Amino acid sequence: MTKTLILLRHAKTETGSPGQDDRDRHLVERGQKATQIVGNHLRQLSIRPDMTLCSTAVRTTETWFGIEQVYRDTLPVTYSDKLYLASAGEILSVIAEHATDAVEQLLVVSHNPGIHELAMKLCHSGDEELIERMSIKFPTCASAIFRCHTPDWQVLSHARCELVDFKSPRMLGQEIKD
Repeated sequence: MTKTLILLRHAKTETGSPGQDDRDRHLVERGQKATQIVGNHLRQLSIRPDMTLCSTAVRTTETWFGIEQVYRDTLPVTYSDKLYLASAGEILSVIAEHATDAVEQLLVVSHNPGIHELAMKLCHSGDEELIERMSIKFPTCASAIFRCHTPDWQVLSHARCELVDFKSPRMLGQEIKD
């Protein structure tokens, strides 16, 4: 059985100010534009997540809202505090806890370095150029799409996953200025 996993790093955020909680940082205009670009790209690839797992940080929820707006529809989302600055292993645990067998396309919106670490951990095959680019950097609002050969999400860490797409707004030919 094949499932599709989309890993998405939050879009570009404000630097933050002294005393501001890191969780409360908002997207800058460039980040908001990036969500539209990446959302359109996902939609053009016929990605329509059956479930989204999203960190509760403001920057990840704003990234998700931007992506969802592209679909012009409400899509199923579960927010989890456990995804805030989560490691690759912690992200896998959240996926195992929430994603049911009925979920065919799962989107995870989270943070670096965990999202990058998970992408590299799962990447067993795929386009060599994209794998090389992804290994170097997982930029803000980048998405990695994997075809995972697994019967269910609980054993994702043991699945054979193929990177089928890796894009950032810049790779999509969109230079974004604030």
